[in-house]
Amino acid sequence: MKPLRALARTDEPTIIDRVTPLYLDAYLTLRALSTYGGISVRQLRDHINDEPEHALPHYRLDGKILVKRSDFDTWMQAKRIVGKPSLVAAIKALGLATPIGGR
Repeated sequence: MKPLRALARTDEPTIIDRVTPLYLDAYLTLRALSTYGGISVRQLRDHINDEPEHALPHYRLDGKILVKRSDFDTWMQAKRIVGKPSLVAAIKALGLATPIGGR
């Protein structure tokens, strides 16, 4: 079996994906999500309070914030960038064509 670090750099499923059945799509607290996603709790709160079209989907239950793991994964996938973001922004600013894979 490959180490977890090596798997994180490929499209192969991680150990977490292998041992977590799809029907266990957990609701995570911000602290647990911070550990899972590698993002600080403060940054997660900022993303939750972002503009609605960019905000991290979440649930509020009696003052506690919960995020569904699959919602977080989908939200993170939408943030994926291919290529150099500054180069893509410069090309867009000049009105030129976007490079392949860029947004």
